[in-house]
Amino acid sequence: MPYIRILRDAMTRETFFLENRTGRQFSRIVAALAWPHGMARGCVIVLGEIRGRPAVLNVRNHVHVLSEYRSGDVADLVDMAVRLYEDWSASCVITPGEDRRVVFLDAANDDLRRERRRRIRMTDPQAWNGSGERILPFYLGLLQQRIVGEKTLFFGPDCTAASETQRLGSEDVDRRMTDYPGAAALLWAVAEMGLNQRRGEAREHPGPADRLGGY
Repeated sequence: MPYIRILRDAMTRETFFLENRTGRQFSRIVAALAWPHGMARGCVIVLGEIRGRPAVLNVRNHVHVLSEYRSGDVADLVDMAVRLYEDWSASCVITPGEDRRVVFLDAANDDLRRERRRRIRMTDPQAWNGSGERILPFYLGLLQQRIVGEKTLFFGPDCTAASETQRLGSEDVDRRMTDYPGAAALLWAVAEMGLNQRRGEAREHPGPADRLGGY
Protein backbone atom coordinates (compact mmCIF):
# COMPACT_ATOMS: atom_id res chain seq x y z
CA MET A 1 0.00 0.00 0.00
CA PRO A 2 1.41 3.45 -0.90
CA TYR A 3 2.64 5.46 2.06
CA ILE A 4 1.88 8.76 0.32
CA ARG A 5 -0.93 10.60 -1.44
CA ILE A 6 -0.32 13.54 -3.77
CA LEU A 7 -2.65 16.43 -2.99
CA ARG A 8 -3.24 19.95 -4.28
CA ASP A 9 -3.96 22.89 -2.01
CA ALA A 10 -7.24 24.44 -3.16
CA MET A 11 -6.08 27.95 -2.29
CA THR A 12 -2.45 28.04 -3.41
CA ARG A 13 -2.69 25.31 -6.12
CA GLU A 14 0.53 23.90 -4.68
CA THR A 15 0.92 20.13 -4.94
CA PHE A 16 2.42 18.24 -2.02
CA PHE A 17 2.69 14.80 -0.42
CA LEU A 18 0.56 13.59 2.50
CA GLU A 19 1.88 10.65 4.55
CA ASN A 20 -1.09 8.36 5.13
CA ARG A 21 0.01 6.99 8.49
CA THR A 22 1.09 10.18 10.28
CA GLY A 23 -0.58 13.00 8.38
CA ARG A 24 2.77 14.71 7.82
CA GLN A 25 2.97 16.87 4.71
CA PHE A 26 6.07 16.88 2.53
CA SER A 27 7.04 19.29 -0.21
CA ARG A 28 9.74 17.03 -1.72
CA ILE A 29 10.70 13.35 -1.63
CA VAL A 30 13.83 11.80 -3.15
CA ALA A 31 15.49 8.37 -3.00
CA ALA A 32 19.10 7.26 -3.41
CA LEU A 33 20.69 3.88 -4.06
CA ALA A 34 24.30 2.85 -3.39
CA TRP A 35 25.40 -0.62 -4.47
CA PRO A 36 27.06 -3.21 -2.21
CA HIS A 37 30.83 -2.95 -1.91
CA GLY A 38 32.81 -5.92 -0.63
CA MET A 39 31.26 -6.92 2.70
CA ALA A 40 29.37 -3.62 2.99
CA ARG A 41 25.67 -3.96 2.24
CA GLY A 42 24.09 -1.74 -0.38
CA CYS A 43 21.59 0.89 0.68
CA VAL A 44 18.33 2.38 -0.56
CA ILE A 45 17.22 5.47 1.37
CA VAL A 46 14.26 7.85 1.05
CA LEU A 47 14.27 11.43 2.37
CA GLY A 48 11.35 13.83 2.64
CA GLU A 49 11.31 17.59 3.20
CA ILE A 50 8.54 18.83 5.48
CA ARG A 51 6.11 21.22 3.86
CA GLY A 52 6.24 24.43 5.83
CA ARG A 53 7.60 27.91 5.64
CA PRO A 54 8.21 29.35 2.18
CA ALA A 55 11.70 29.07 0.74
CA VAL A 56 13.85 31.87 2.13
CA LEU A 57 17.53 32.48 1.46
CA ASN A 58 19.68 30.46 3.91
CA VAL A 59 16.60 29.01 5.65
CA ARG A 60 16.09 25.24 5.33
CA ASN A 61 12.97 23.24 5.99
CA HIS A 62 13.29 20.04 8.02
CA VAL A 63 14.27 16.86 6.19
CA HIS A 64 13.48 13.39 7.56
CA VAL A 65 14.74 9.92 6.68
CA LEU A 66 11.50 8.18 5.70
CA SER A 67 12.81 4.72 4.89
CA GLU A 68 16.07 2.79 4.66
CA TYR A 69 16.84 -0.69 3.37
CA ARG A 70 20.18 -2.53 3.40
CA SER A 71 21.10 -5.66 1.46
CA GLY A 72 24.18 -7.30 0.00
CA ASP A 73 22.11 -8.92 -2.75
CA VAL A 74 21.78 -6.75 -5.85
CA ALA A 75 18.49 -8.26 -7.04
CA ASP A 76 16.96 -7.83 -3.58
CA LEU A 77 18.20 -4.24 -3.42
CA VAL A 78 16.68 -3.41 -6.81
CA ASP A 79 13.35 -4.99 -5.86
CA MET A 80 13.21 -2.85 -2.73
CA ALA A 81 14.29 0.26 -4.63
CA VAL A 82 11.32 -0.19 -6.96
CA ARG A 83 8.98 -0.77 -4.03
CA LEU A 84 10.13 2.27 -2.05
CA TYR A 85 10.19 4.45 -5.18
CA GLU A 86 6.54 3.61 -5.77
CA ASP A 87 5.32 3.53 -2.17
CA TRP A 88 6.85 6.93 -1.35
CA SER A 89 6.17 8.49 -4.77
CA ALA A 90 9.83 9.52 -4.98
CA SER A 91 10.66 11.71 -7.96
CA CYS A 92 13.98 10.01 -8.72
CA VAL A 93 16.59 7.53 -7.56
CA ILE A 94 20.02 9.12 -7.21
CA THR A 95 22.73 6.64 -8.21
CA PRO A 96 25.90 6.84 -10.35
CA GLY A 97 24.97 6.10 -13.94
CA GLU A 98 28.36 4.65 -14.88
CA ASP A 99 28.10 1.72 -12.44
CA ARG A 100 27.58 -1.43 -14.48
CA ARG A 101 24.90 -2.63 -12.05
CA VAL A 102 22.57 0.09 -13.31
CA VAL A 103 21.54 -2.49 -15.94
CA PHE A 104 19.48 -4.14 -13.18
CA LEU A 105 17.51 -0.90 -12.78
CA ASP A 106 17.15 -0.72 -16.57
CA ALA A 107 15.71 -4.24 -16.53
CA ALA A 108 13.33 -3.24 -13.73
CA ASN A 109 12.21 -0.28 -15.84
CA ASP A 110 11.48 -2.62 -18.74
CA ASP A 111 9.18 -4.61 -16.46
CA LEU A 112 7.52 -1.44 -15.17
CA ARG A 113 6.94 -0.26 -18.74
CA ARG A 114 5.28 -3.52 -19.69
CA GLU A 115 3.05 -3.28 -16.63
CA ARG A 116 2.23 0.39 -17.37
CA ARG A 117 3.68 1.51 -14.06
CA ARG A 118 5.78 4.61 -13.44
CA ARG A 119 9.38 3.96 -14.43
CA ILE A 120 12.31 4.82 -12.19
CA ARG A 121 13.94 8.11 -13.05
CA MET A 122 17.68 7.85 -12.38
CA THR A 123 20.05 10.78 -11.90
CA ASP A 124 23.73 11.06 -10.98
CA PRO A 125 24.73 12.40 -7.56
CA GLN A 126 25.58 16.08 -7.37
CA ALA A 127 29.09 17.02 -8.64
CA TRP A 128 29.81 13.35 -9.33
CA ASN A 129 33.20 12.24 -10.67
CA GLY A 130 33.99 8.62 -11.41
CA SER A 131 33.57 6.65 -8.19
CA GLY A 132 33.54 9.66 -5.91
CA GLU A 133 37.25 9.99 -5.24
CA ARG A 134 38.20 12.97 -3.04
CA ILE A 135 34.66 14.32 -3.02
CA LEU A 136 33.61 13.10 0.42
CA PRO A 137 34.57 16.37 2.21
CA PHE A 138 32.23 18.28 -0.12
CA TYR A 139 29.31 16.03 0.82
CA LEU A 140 30.15 16.00 4.51
CA GLY A 141 30.16 19.80 4.44
CA LEU A 142 26.59 19.79 3.13
CA LEU A 143 25.60 17.36 5.87
CA GLN A 144 27.20 19.54 8.56
CA GLN A 145 25.09 22.48 7.43
CA ARG A 146 22.01 20.49 8.43
CA ILE A 147 23.14 19.01 11.74
CA VAL A 148 25.28 21.77 13.27
CA GLY A 149 23.55 24.78 14.79
CA GLU A 150 19.89 24.71 13.82
CA LYS A 151 19.29 21.01 13.17
CA THR A 152 17.25 20.45 10.02
CA LEU A 153 18.00 16.77 9.29
CA PHE A 154 16.44 13.99 11.35
CA PHE A 155 17.54 10.37 10.97
CA GLY A 156 15.25 8.50 13.34
CA PRO A 157 16.48 5.90 15.85
CA ASP A 158 17.51 3.06 13.52
CA CYS A 159 19.22 4.70 10.54
CA THR A 160 22.33 2.62 9.82
CA ALA A 161 23.39 5.03 7.07
CA ALA A 162 23.64 7.83 9.64
CA SER A 163 25.71 5.61 11.95
CA GLU A 164 28.01 4.69 9.06
CA THR A 165 28.46 8.35 8.16
CA GLN A 166 29.28 9.30 11.74
CA ARG A 167 32.07 6.68 11.83
CA LEU A 168 33.92 8.25 8.92
CA GLY A 169 37.26 9.74 9.96
CA SER A 170 39.98 11.86 8.43
CA GLU A 171 41.63 8.73 7.04
CA ASP A 172 38.52 8.08 4.90
CA VAL A 173 38.17 11.40 3.11
CA ASP A 174 40.37 10.46 0.13
CA ARG A 175 38.67 7.12 -0.47
CA ARG A 176 35.81 6.51 -2.88
CA MET A 177 32.34 7.31 -1.59
CA THR A 178 31.11 4.05 -3.07
CA ASP A 179 33.26 2.18 -0.52
CA TYR A 180 30.64 3.24 2.08
CA PRO A 181 27.21 2.45 0.59
CA GLY A 182 25.11 3.62 3.54
CA ALA A 183 26.93 6.91 3.94
CA ALA A 184 26.97 7.44 0.18
CA ALA A 185 23.21 6.96 -0.28
CA LEU A 186 22.42 9.29 2.63
CA LEU A 187 24.86 11.98 1.48
CA TRP A 188 23.66 11.83 -2.13
CA ALA A 189 20.05 12.37 -1.04
CA VAL A 190 20.99 15.19 1.35
CA ALA A 191 23.01 16.91 -1.38
CA GLU A 192 20.16 16.65 -3.86
CA MET A 193 17.79 18.25 -1.35
CA GLY A 194 20.25 21.05 -0.68
CA LEU A 195 21.55 21.84 -4.16
CA ASN A 196 18.57 21.11 -6.39
CA GLN A 197 15.77 23.12 -4.81
CA ARG A 198 13.07 21.81 -7.16
CA ARG A 199 14.04 18.13 -7.15
CA GLY A 200 11.45 15.87 -5.60
CA GLU A 201 8.42 18.17 -5.83
CA ALA A 202 5.01 16.61 -6.31
CA ARG A 203 4.58 18.61 -9.52
CA GLU A 204 7.12 16.26 -11.15
CA HIS A 205 4.57 13.43 -11.02
CA PRO A 206 2.26 12.77 -13.96
CA GLY A 207 -1.47 12.57 -13.42
CA PRO A 208 -3.93 14.60 -11.35
CA ALA A 209 -3.58 15.38 -7.67
CA ASP A 210 -6.46 15.11 -5.22
CA ARG A 211 -7.95 18.44 -4.22
CA LEU A 212 -7.58 19.57 -0.62
CA GLY A 213 -8.66 22.73 1.16
CA GLY A 214 -6.03 25.28 2.10
CA TYR A 215 -4.53 25.92 5.51
